[in-house]
Amino acid sequence: MAPRGVLASVWMDTGLEEAAEEAGLEVYEGTTIGSRIGEMIGPLLGLVGVLFMILVIYAGFLWMTAGGNEERVTKARKILVGATIGVIIVFSAYAITEFVLSQVVNVERTST
Repeated sequence: MAPRGVLASVWMDTGLEEAAEEAGLEVYEGTTIGSRIGEMIGPLLGLVGVLFMILVIYAGFLWMTAGGNEERVTKARKILVGATIGVIIVFSAYAITEFVLSQVVNVERTST
């Protein structure tokens, strides 16, 4: 089994670089495209979560202040359902993409 490479973190000294060198593994300096994409996806998912919470709070406010008005209750329910479906779609897409990419990386590692 050939030694695998280790991606070194540029912004944080964790001591992993020294451990990898002692183990005879190659240390990659700098960032990769995958890490750059991950740096962009993280904040976007955080924004989706914040937007979801804002919509849930807004819909809850509409529902609580409806005062028996069925039109406002229906509007609040539609907002809740839409926001929930939206967040499920976004996080499912992220999970599927993460799984597929991890499998592609594993295939690339085993084929070399």
